[in-house]
Amino acid sequence: MMNEMTLTGWRRENNRVGVRNHVLILPLDDLSNAACEAVANNIKGTMAIPHAYGRLQFGEDLEVHFRTLIGTGSNPNVAAVIVIGIEPSWTGRVVDGIRKTGKPVEGFWIEQHGDINTIASASRKAKEFVQWASELKREPVPVSDLWISTKCGESDTTTGLASCPAVGNMYDKLIPQGIYGVFGETSEITGGEHLARKRAISPEIEEKWYKMWKAYQEDVIEAHKTDDLSDSQPTKGNILGGLTTIEEKA
Repeated sequence: MMNEMTLTGWRRENNRVGVRNHVLILPLDDLSNAACEAVANNIKGTMAIPHAYGRLQFGEDLEVHFRTLIGTGSNPNVAAVIVIGIEPSWTGRVVDGIRKTGKPVEGFWIEQHGDINTIASASRKAKEFVQWASELKREPVPVSDLWISTKCGESDTTTGLASCPAVGNMYDKLIPQGIYGVFGETSEITGGEHLARKRAISPEIEEKWYKMWKAYQEDVIEAHKTDDLSDSQPTKGNILGGLTTIEEKA
């Protein structure tokens, strides 16, 4: 039996493990970006993550937005969260979602308070959170408690020679240790889907994965006549880096 690997990390209230200890200043929408950045500028040790979303969204699109914000604040690399929005209803929804993890979170809204008062109040609470987070101690944790996600990093001709094999080797070593691995950008599997299928742990997982892949191909690529993925995959930056097809990128 393989000896269990360990590292030091922060054990969160919901038993997840983080390897960072951020105090996050999270805007609900793009109108709240300036206030969040002002708080982050005021209080050393905080991090604002401005974005362009939240307004004029509805239905499933809006639900994805809420899930994304709640998921970001719930990330175990985050110790505590300040949420700033325009009005209390949506702000409260994100705060309540993050609070389910047990971590400290506080919401502020600009309506009826104004930017200056909101920034001042949020800054005071952020200062408290930073002080609290700075006193948290790392502890030995098993590698199996980690969730590791990977993201494309501007592929060029060296990607298949160095970075992708290195990341793949990392997963080959850590997945048997019990980690939870995630990757994004489904389109970038194009041309390598048969290789991914072979790595499935069981026929059931293989079938489930392939159905997902096939649905993407049929519902997105073929249905919208974008089989060549022009101006999307490979990107202009990929092409400048020496790649010519999505198969090379995969």
